[in-house]
Amino acid sequence: MPEVEFRDTENGEPCHKYYRDGKEIPGLSYILESNGFCRYGKVRKDVMEAARERGDAAHYATRLFDEDNPSGVGNIDQWQEQSLKDSLDPWTLSRLKGWVKFRIDFDFNPLIIEKPMCHEWSGMVYAMTPDRYGNSSMGRLVPEIKCTAEIEPSCQIQTAFQIQPFKMETDSIRRVVVQLLENDYKIHEFKDRQDERLAFNILGATSWKWAMGIR
Repeated sequence: MPEVEFRDTENGEPCHKYYRDGKEIPGLSYILESNGFCRYGKVRKDVMEAARERGDAAHYATRLFDEDNPSGVGNIDQWQEQSLKDSLDPWTLSRLKGWVKFRIDFDFNPLIIEKPMCHEWSGMVYAMTPDRYGNSSMGRLVPEIKCTAEIEPSCQIQTAFQIQPFKMETDSIRRVVVQLLENDYKIHEFKDRQDERLAFNILGATSWKWAMGIR
């Protein structure tokens, strides 16, 4: 898998960009947003920012926990005491408990945790940072972690993009959103193979626009 550089700041300003061999390539978030597949623009900016901060905190907690517990899960309270400088706030802790419950219920053990990567799909390159990829009682799984009250329809397309690099290993990869709730979770699985065809077409449109200098 080609190496890719992810930048969250550039020239002192926050950003969300990917580079391969020093050249910027389109990221998955950009692909979905620039083609009108995300509806977050209708949400008030202050509400969106607060939700983003909560979601970032929950994602960070699940990542730290999984990095310390890649095979099987340990006791959350003991992990906090041993691994964290400060205890998690109640909201973040409740979402972590939901994630751990999912891992236990589906025997999910991550092989890749939030690793920036790029993929070439029929000559068209894009980059992304999947939340997880690993083994489970469901088989190979790409779970996207969400903390939002509603799951965007675009998640179907997002996960269709995310499974492509791993199809080199096996074509039997299941794609799900794990919606973290208070001490619990809800699974949303996507099985429509047309999602992959749509993702391919969206990538084609994006690649053409980049080649024409339209961004």
